[in-house]
Amino acid sequence: MHTRTVEIVSEDIPKSVDYETFFRPQLRALDESEGIIEGVAVPFGTWQPVNGYLEQMTPDTFRRSVESGSGQKAPLLTQHDYQQWPIGRAVGWQITDNALVGTWQIDMKQERAVEVYRLAAEGFLTGLSVGFVPDGGDKVVDSENGIPRVVRGPAQLREVSVCSVGAYPEAQILMNRSPGLTRQVDPRIAALKQKFLRG
Repeated sequence: MHTRTVEIVSEDIPKSVDYETFFRPQLRALDESEGIIEGVAVPFGTWQPVNGYLEQMTPDTFRRSVESGSGQKAPLLTQHDYQQWPIGRAVGWQITDNALVGTWQIDMKQERAVEVYRLAAEGFLTGLSVGFVPDGGDKVVDSENGIPRVVRGPAQLREVSVCSVGAYPEAQILMNRSPGLTRQVDPRIAALKQKFLRG
């Protein structure tokens, strides 16, 4: 086995180090990173067009899923694709005044999941969308220009998907942590964090 040596010009690193020793930690930082993302799964109090009507979620819509622990079983998918393996799992939920906020662990040993995480970390993929089953109790409150407005009652959270475009514009990935990846701070994301993570 041949050993490659690479010259490093830095006061903090020896002038000559073993190639494997220097570069392997960089790869390990990606493969074994926490791979944690956080984001707004569902904003509350926002009207959004869905299949011919306007829909609004409330803090009570997924409260039962969160408090019972069933939301922890909701997998993280991509584009609501049930044919693919999940790319991650929920590790925490928070119901604020303004949103359902989730924290997910990405499967950093799965190539497709790592690629999704990279796209999210670099700001190319930011949308989130939920899959759910209503438990009943939806209320049609009125209509706007002939379009019914529905306030969602309690529902079972089935899955959350990382999407190119989320169902709600404010459903966004807000944060990620990884020793091997950095992300530029987008002022729009910073504003969403201030709005949804303070309650």
